[in-house]
Amino acid sequence: PEMLLMQAFLAEGGINSLSFSLRNYGYSDQVSDYIAVGQVEYVDILGAYDWLIDEQDYEPKSIGILSISTYTLASTLAFDESEMGAMWLDSAIIDFPLLVGNELERLGFPRILSSPAITMGERLVGVNLDDRVPLEVASRAGDRPMYLVHGDSDARISNEHSKMFYDKAVEADANVTLWMVEDSGHVDAVWEDSIEYEERLVNFFTQSLE
Repeated sequence: PEMLLMQAFLAEGGINSLSFSLRNYGYSDQVSDYIAVGQVEYVDILGAYDWLIDEQDYEPKSIGILSISTYTLASTLAFDESEMGAMWLDSAIIDFPLLVGNELERLGFPRILSSPAITMGERLVGVNLDDRVPLEVASRAGDRPMYLVHGDSDARISNEHSKMFYDKAVEADANVTLWMVEDSGHVDAVWEDSIEYEERLVNFFTQSLE
C-alpha cells in the first residue's frame, strides 16, 4: 500500500510511474523460498528500465527509481549499473551484515552468529554478497541526485543504514539528501507526514529528471 500511495503522489504531480513484480512475486511462474537480497533481483529492475528505453522511447536520464525497505537493495544495485537520473529510497537496507546482526539481537541471539548465518544464507541462495555491495554505490553515483528517507524511531530497519550511505556519498561529493523523520517508524513517514512527503517526493523527481 505504501508504494501505491507514493505512486498516487507522483501521478498528482504529473509524473508517470511503472509498477512491476519482481521474481517470486505477482505472476512469477517459479517462486523460491528465498530472496537473493538484491544480488539477483536487480536484473529484473534493469529489465524494466531497458523496456522503458527500448519500447517506450524514454531517455535514461528521464527515468528515476523509487523503492522501500528490502527492495532498496536491488534498487541501489540497479541504479549503479544504469544511467537512471535519480533514486529515492525509504527505510533503506544498505548493509546486509548490519541487518543480520540487528535481527539476531532483536530475536535474542548474539551478534557473533552473524558471519555463519550470512555464509549459510549465501550457500542456500547461491550468491556472494561481496560481488555487489550496495554501500559502494554511494561513492559511484556522481552528480545523479539521491534522496534518503528514514524514521529516527525505526525499530525494524536501523536508520544506521541510511546514515552510512549518506556519509559515504558526502565523502565522495555525491548529490545526496537525507531526511531523518522525527518520531517516525518503518516506512511510516508516507502515512504520518503525507503532505510534506508528497511535496518532497514530487519536487525531487520534478527537479532531478530530464
